[in-house]
Amino acid sequence: MVQKIILAGEKSYSAVVDEIFQKIQKAEASTLLGSELLKEVYANLNESITPLLTLKPFITGAEKIAGDDVKLSELIGFLKKSITGNADLNFLINLCKEEHYAELGRMSHPSPKSTIKDIEDHFNDPGTVIEEGIRAGVFDNLKSKLLNKIKSDLQVAKPQVKLNESEVLFSGNLVKYSPIGLRYEDIEKNRLVMLTESGAFEMNRETKSFSVLEDSINISAPYRFLMNAINSAAYSPETNIFSLNENWDFDLQLRPDGKTFINDKEIPNEKVGALLLESIRTYVTDSSKVVNFNKINYLKDADNFIALMENCEKLIRFDTLEVIKNLNENSFVIIEKKMKTPKILFTSKNDRNISFDSFMNLSESISTLISTNISNMFLSQIELEKLKIDENNKTISKLFEEQNQINVNIQKVRNLKTIAEDDSPAMKNLNEQEKMLKLKLDENLKSMNSCKNDFKLV
Repeated sequence: MVQKIILAGEKSYSAVVDEIFQKIQKAEASTLLGSELLKEVYANLNESITPLLTLKPFITGAEKIAGDDVKLSELIGFLKKSITGNADLNFLINLCKEEHYAELGRMSHPSPKSTIKDIEDHFNDPGTVIEEGIRAGVFDNLKSKLLNKIKSDLQVAKPQVKLNESEVLFSGNLVKYSPIGLRYEDIEKNRLVMLTESGAFEMNRETKSFSVLEDSINISAPYRFLMNAINSAAYSPETNIFSLNENWDFDLQLRPDGKTFINDKEIPNEKVGALLLESIRTYVTDSSKVVNFNKINYLKDADNFIALMENCEKLIRFDTLEVIKNLNENSFVIIEKKMKTPKILFTSKNDRNISFDSFMNLSESISTLISTNISNMFLSQIELEKLKIDENNKTISKLFEEQNQINVNIQKVRNLKTIAEDDSPAMKNLNEQEKMLKLKLDENLKSMNSCKNDFKLV
């Protein structure tokens, strides 16, 4: 405990909680009721994984009798001063952890601690390191309202940071962009899943690499609904703007900063639901106002837009993934943006986790799958592969020349051996030369075999 306090600072969570424990352990009350409250809270604290949240009902109960118990009143003052107004990020992120534990407890999760096992060491870092972690999204899976407030104060919680600018390429019928989706903690199987518009991907916590889920996943109802909204709403990857999908008589947009605009005029988010419902009622009365009006479809469209608007802070542009799509055919592939080895994660034909022995083959396969030549997208990798092939061919050619020369030299030695006397010094020398040349020939053949059969581009 002492080392953690020193590293994290005097106002860190460990330091504050330790001081509170000692204070309550030594505390006395002026009344019998106050004494009982102290015994009860001390027992609860010893068993709690959320000590500061455990203190809340104690403080509330103690305040009711503080007028009759001076000593208890002094303790309450100390507790409030220790907890309220402490802006140390180590202290605050651990409060977020307590909120996370409490939320999972309400959901009857059997082991809340296991859900943050991969980041548990980060909760002992000092405030400056914690801030970097918050900005990098290390703590994004915590179920905590306080975390959203902290990120807002740090100006990292705005949707435009998550839906950040990313290279979007349009060329004729071809579009390339990073997909939108959600981070989802699969508690049942203790894995981090990325839900996107086109598939579900598991992220390796150590290598940060992606693979398409090969097994089923039980996604909670709110996330299923939100993913349906992402897939159903109209979305522009170029501008990061979501809009309505049906033929409404106005243009409603959800922009990357979480604000909503109707015909380019901002409208408060809380008024959007009433606007959409009133519009549907109008269309029911006069369906000629829009084309192909269907009440059910319009209600679904409205629900999808509202879901995206109300959960905009959860939407993430996965900058490490890339969708390459043919807009004419709606065929697509999903790949990792900065892949070290050529691989297709997912395709519109439901193919998944396909590895290739070269970027040339990857490029050819994608071009076939989406009926569009995309070789320029992997130009640098393909050029490097061509250089490797040229170098390997040069090595083979050099080895072949050396082999020919070795064979010529072996034949020369053998010709000389036909005129040398047996057991003579000359014959011994020629035998030694022949032996050395054969060893060189064996080495040459091994190298040649390796160049021809073991050569790999990746």
